Amino acid sequence: GFSVNRGKVVFIPCSGFTGENLLQRSHEHLCSWYSGPTLVEQIDKFEPPPRLTMYPLRLCVSDVYKTKMGLTVAGKIEAGTLSIGDKVLAVPNNELVLVKGLERCHSAAASAIAGDNVDVSVSGVDPTNLGIGSVLCAPTNPVPCTDRFQAQILTMGITVPILPGFTVVLYAHNLHEPAHITKLLSLLDKRTGEVIKKKPRCLSRNDMTALVEIRTIRPVPVEPYRQCRALGRFM
Repeated sequence: GFSVNRGKVVFIPCSGFTGENLLQRSHEHLCSWYSGPTLVEQIDKFEPPPRLTMYPLRLCVSDVYKTKMGLTVAGKIEAGTLSIGDKVLAVPNNELVLVKGLERCHSAAASAIAGDNVDVSVSGVDPTNLGIGSVLCAPTNPVPCTDRFQAQILTMGITVPILPGFTVVLYAHNLHEPAHITKLLSLLDKRTGEVIKKKPRCLSRNDMTALVEIRTIRPVPVEPYRQCRALGRFM
C-alpha cells in the first residue's frame, strides 16, 4: 500500500460511460443518495503543491534552438526564480550565461518562478557547451556534478540478474547517459527502507529494492532527492 491522509481522501461516484457526475448530477437515482461534489468540482478544490521559490535556481533544459534573439533554451524551472538580466551557471560545463529574454507559456515575461515552463534567450555561452540535459542554476549554489553516486533502485522488467558491472542507461530529468552499476551495497525492505541484507551477490528478480553505486561515463548534474526531487530521481 501507500501512506495516505485519510481525511483528504474523497470517494466520488461517477460514470465514464454516461458522464454522470463528472460535470453535473442529473440521474434521479444518484441524487436520492449522493449530495457531494462532482468530479470536476472536487478537482477545483484541490490545493496546488507549493512552488519551491525560496530554493536556489534549478532549470532543467529540455531543448536548445536558435531564434531571432539568438540562442534559446527551453525547460522547466524546478526550483527558484529567474529574471531577465540574471547571470546563471550552466552545468555540467560550468559556463556563465546571461539571460537576455524570457517567455512563459509563449508570452513575453520579465520573470518566472518554480513550476513554470519557459523559453530563455541567452548569451555569453558556446552553443556546444549547452544542450539537452544541462541545468541552469544559481552560481552561488550550483548543482553538484559527479560521475559516481549511490542510489536506491527498484528492479522492474529485468530478464537477467543484475551483477556488479551491469550496464544501464540513466534517464534523469532531461538527461540520458550510459552508466553501469559498480556495487550492490544492500537489499532494502520495500516498505520500511531498512537493510535486510548487506552486499548481495546479485539482484535476481523483479520488485527488489536495493542500494547501489552507479558510475557514469562523464559527470552528470544530480542532487539528493530530499533537496530537489526532479534532480534526485531517475529511471
